[in-house]
Amino acid sequence: MVYDTIVAGSVDQLNANAYVDGALSVTERFTVNPSVRVDVFNFIYADARGDKSTSGQAMQMRVSPKLNFDYYLSDRAQLYLRTGMGFHSNDARAVVVDSANATLPRAYGTDLGTTFKPLPRMLVNVALWALYL
Repeated sequence: MVYDTIVAGSVDQLNANAYVDGALSVTERFTVNPSVRVDVFNFIYADARGDKSTSGQAMQMRVSPKLNFDYYLSDRAQLYLRTGMGFHSNDARAVVVDSANATLPRAYGTDLGTTFKPLPRMLVNVALWALYL
């Protein structure tokens, strides 16, 4: 049974992004892959209960660089290290109410692993990863 509605509203959110990457073959087996992603968010929140202090519109942008390293042991096995920055998307109401602060906080991630193909129709990926929010 619901006794009271604390928060009710309508959210419109737009995310436009662009991603650019490149590959630099250092040797025949070693590749470096720098990249960057740019995200632009537009948040619109309309409080259904008429509270103007939580309604509004805000725009925020995040630039997320990434750097990956690949080493090919053979045509069937690869070692890799993937690193990068991203973000954690929060509730649109927090962005609209407090658009000046870090309402799209940074996320930092890394992956260390291997991908190999023991059989013609089998691909295995094993990785250690960390994510800091």
